[in-house]
Amino acid sequence: MKIHRQLTAAAFLFISMAIMAQVPFSKKEVKEKMKQVADWQISNPNTAHEHHDLDWTNGALYVGMVDWAKLAEEEYNDSTYYQWLYKIGRRNCWQPHQRLYHADDITVSQSFIDLYRKYKKEEILAPTLARTEWIVNHPSNGTFKLEYGDNKTLERWTWCDALFMAPPVYAKLYRETNNRKYLQFMDNEYRATYEYLFDKEENLFYRDWHYFGKKEANGKKVFWGRGNAWVLAGLAEVLQELPKGLMERAYYEELFIRLCTRIAGLQNEDGYWHASLLDPASYPSPETSSTGFFVYALAYGVNAGLLNEDDFIPVIIKGWKALTDAVDASGKLGWVQPIGADPRKVTRDMTEVYGVGAFLAAGCQIYKMAVDTEADYIKIWPDRKTMQGNPLSGWVVYANENVSDDFWKKYDHIYVPEKGTTVKISDYARTLYIRTHWSTFNPAEGVYGWDTNEKLKKVIQGALDRGMRLSFRVVVDSRDRKNEATPAYVFDAGAKYYTDNGKRSPYPDDPIFQEKYAKFIEAFAQKYNDPDLVEFIDGYGLGKWGEAHTMKYIDPKNREAVFNWITDLYVKHFTKVPLVINYHRWMGAGKDWAGEENFDPDSKRLLDSACEKGFSLRHDAFGMREYYGQWERNYVKPWIMKRPVLLEGGWIVSKHPYHNDPSGYKTAKDVRIGEFEDGQEAHVNMMDFRVGDETMSWFRDAYPLVERFISEGGYRLYPDSIVVPKEMKSGSRIKIVHRWNNLGWGYCPTNIPQWNQKYKVAFALLNQDNQVVYSYLDNNTDLSVWIKGYPTSYEFTPKLHGVKKGTYTWAVALVDTTKGNGSNVKGLDISAKGTFTNSGWLKLSEVTVK
Repeated sequence: MKIHRQLTAAAFLFISMAIMAQVPFSKKEVKEKMKQVADWQISNPNTAHEHHDLDWTNGALYVGMVDWAKLAEEEYNDSTYYQWLYKIGRRNCWQPHQRLYHADDITVSQSFIDLYRKYKKEEILAPTLARTEWIVNHPSNGTFKLEYGDNKTLERWTWCDALFMAPPVYAKLYRETNNRKYLQFMDNEYRATYEYLFDKEENLFYRDWHYFGKKEANGKKVFWGRGNAWVLAGLAEVLQELPKGLMERAYYEELFIRLCTRIAGLQNEDGYWHASLLDPASYPSPETSSTGFFVYALAYGVNAGLLNEDDFIPVIIKGWKALTDAVDASGKLGWVQPIGADPRKVTRDMTEVYGVGAFLAAGCQIYKMAVDTEADYIKIWPDRKTMQGNPLSGWVVYANENVSDDFWKKYDHIYVPEKGTTVKISDYARTLYIRTHWSTFNPAEGVYGWDTNEKLKKVIQGALDRGMRLSFRVVVDSRDRKNEATPAYVFDAGAKYYTDNGKRSPYPDDPIFQEKYAKFIEAFAQKYNDPDLVEFIDGYGLGKWGEAHTMKYIDPKNREAVFNWITDLYVKHFTKVPLVINYHRWMGAGKDWAGEENFDPDSKRLLDSACEKGFSLRHDAFGMREYYGQWERNYVKPWIMKRPVLLEGGWIVSKHPYHNDPSGYKTAKDVRIGEFEDGQEAHVNMMDFRVGDETMSWFRDAYPLVERFISEGGYRLYPDSIVVPKEMKSGSRIKIVHRWNNLGWGYCPTNIPQWNQKYKVAFALLNQDNQVVYSYLDNNTDLSVWIKGYPTSYEFTPKLHGVKKGTYTWAVALVDTTKGNGSNVKGLDISAKGTFTNSGWLKLSEVTVK
């Protein structure tokens, strides 16, 4: 099962080959303490002053209790706590509390939505949807100057702890319904509260406007511990609902990290945070309702990879120890400040339901970090330098129709001044991009250049001999070409054409051209729809240089029909090999570049339609602002991490020398730096050396950037920690926890239709000869969401069917599920230091099967 709340834990403090660093708590003791506290609370309602089921106090309890219920059921097959929560919701008909706008009265909806996710019953969600629908459609315009005698001032989030009560409800509804109105409402209201109550000097929230200007006994401003703890816990809840890559998420991440950093520095030596954050001496007693939610948020931040382990783990450990010290022998949690709005005195005997909710929420995050004494915690170090052969990642070099006979000889001996020696292009580029004429590939009907053209065959075989994959663009337009790009048999059959310098080019909306071209593409795909052989197909090829601009038609009104015809044609036949399309502001239009301010209004729509069909994106003039301008930069942004972006760089020879470029480049090195920086901005997966002296200039003028792209660009995937059993029984179900990182600025595009999630994480049991005996596929792994800076963790629970007793070695690989038995053939290189088998499995640790 995938952990949707990303972890850094469950072995971020682990045993490794040379390093031991453990969280000083076992899963067993954390679980037992949570169970003790939860059971005490359920068995000991405060009958004299019991809160209404739907009161905010219980709403906070349910937030922690539902986390505990999930853990108890999944880990220990105990559904008691889910049943308890379900009974409460059912006897209240799943209604929020009474006041329509009041944030407190919708707090219970957080747990109701979580219960809806479990039980899938519409009656659970309906009352919350009805309440929020009204609020969103009739937003309050009340003042932020809260006055308890004036209900109008309580309609908006005018007190800081309201940011725990209400925003997670709207974030959850956005995730459930995919309706942005909930997200937009939450975002607007949250930002308004932030602007009113957040002190940007102290990086803390005032409880409400009454505390502006007030001072504690020590002269410091008044910032309430519980209020800020609940803001932080609310942020943790919101972040768990907002998808990575969502535009609005960055705001909440930044605020969360900022607030966590401030809060960590305010922890007292005893591990608690006190009622007053800036004057703990005036309120020296521990306070667990703030400490609980602070520990919860900080632990979530580490588990999600948002906070640095080294800085925050010590704070979390100290805070959790303090919380458990506040639990007496019966399971009662003490030191909980009573209901209030500001710092107050607290005693050990004081308890409240919301304190228990905070404790359980914190405990569930601590559990993810805690030690399982029957498991190995393996730390894995990244390999940032080794050249890898992963598809759609790394350097490309290309050839055209004028390739020389000594093509490979030159590329096998490239002099690098910085190294003082020669290198082979195939040690850097793993893809050969062949951009040539249709007439080269298909000189006569039914005759194909890959069978008959010796020069083409030699270039292709040279790439394959060097362990490279192929990529192609088929050009049909003869403008700026030495020879006719479209084979003569097409014109002989009656295809209409236009001429330029005596060379014919077909009109792309001519039916005879389309018929002949479609037959060729079908044959082309029969030969090259092979991902072991081909990296990508540049699947458009019309227009000048095959770049989809300066197009000519029989009737310009046919532009969109032609675009759809050719993109559909490639999609139909290339089902296994990625397709790319050149993106720019004149897609399929009759113009070339005409200034930064000019563009064709249909270009974006057409390109979007191609991307929706499964095309990825490529541009052929990165680094040259005249061609790769603001339009292109803006266009690609929404597709970053949704479709891979491929870079072909600028050129510094022939009729386009670098000193004429409007970017103001002075040297060849400047051009290369410009390309590299543009590639960073677009998070490109691949960069292109281009051809001839363009290629040589990279190694001559910008070799450090060549190496940097290998280390920093594309995708480089590795697991930084893995938890596997040390002993297990045949036939039992086991648990493996694994966390993955991406070192590159690009992404692994398993989400494109040609790959269709074919790469997955698999674990294997190896015998003494390092052969895979048993393999287990974690089908919930999605490599496309592994983005740099966002570690992604999983819990995997395979069953050991038919495993013979003995000693094995655990190993991990990124497998290609279309090969072998679907879980035993390596598909991608892992960027990790360690011992790999000859078949590409990373060895982990020994395990005994009993």
